[in-house]
Amino acid sequence: MKTQSFENQYYLAWHIFLSEATHGFIALDLVTDRYFQIGGRGAEVLSALIEHQGQTQKLSGDFAPEVLESLLCQLLKQQVITARSEAGKSFSLLFLPRQKDFDTSGVSSNKPWMMMQCLLSLRRAERLLKQQAIAQIVSDVRQRKQACFAVTDQQLPQVQQALAVYERCRPWYPKPRVCLFDSLAMVEFLARLTLYPDWVFGVMEAPFAAHCWVQGGGYVINDEAERIRAYTPILMV
Repeated sequence: MKTQSFENQYYLAWHIFLSEATHGFIALDLVTDRYFQIGGRGAEVLSALIEHQGQTQKLSGDFAPEVLESLLCQLLKQQVITARSEAGKSFSLLFLPRQKDFDTSGVSSNKPWMMMQCLLSLRRAERLLKQQAIAQIVSDVRQRKQACFAVTDQQLPQVQQALAVYERCRPWYPKPRVCLFDSLAMVEFLARLTLYPDWVFGVMEAPFAAHCWVQGGGYVINDEAERIRAYTPILMV
């Protein structure tokens, strides 16, 4: 990399999502479906890129030229950043407000048509995870959601009803509960009911753990609010 490249505009690679950690960042690479740590000086330059939205000329006062060159090369090699605007996006971190739990007690789950839609959604989620890469699944869910409206307060009773039905049907489906599968199944089920919640991925630093859940209208739909507060959001679909 030439020194003149310091004046370039850099972007966060489209498939990279970041969460702040104690000693740097945790990154999710959606293409390779893996999490990895960015620490040390690499985290310092990445933090500076976030602060200055990828304008590297503003970093030259904080890093010696040869150090900046090496660190940028490292991030480019890791495909964390890119100089191509069409292959990148703006630098940002995800922050979500505190969420509340749904209470389905007293909600009827004896809804035959909804039960059928739920079982079909469970089957579809299993098929998608077997046949498609997670990046493609996320892209398809995002595109579908962009063409619709997010869950509103007026729709919360419908979501509550759907959750009650899901919890009734789920033991009938012969597959262990796994957050990725169950969250995708819930997203697919709600989409059949023309409800489009947020599908959130989060990470825990020490010990490292990754988790995902579904939420909407300020409520956690398929998990407990207290439990997900241990995770820092890294991706929301």
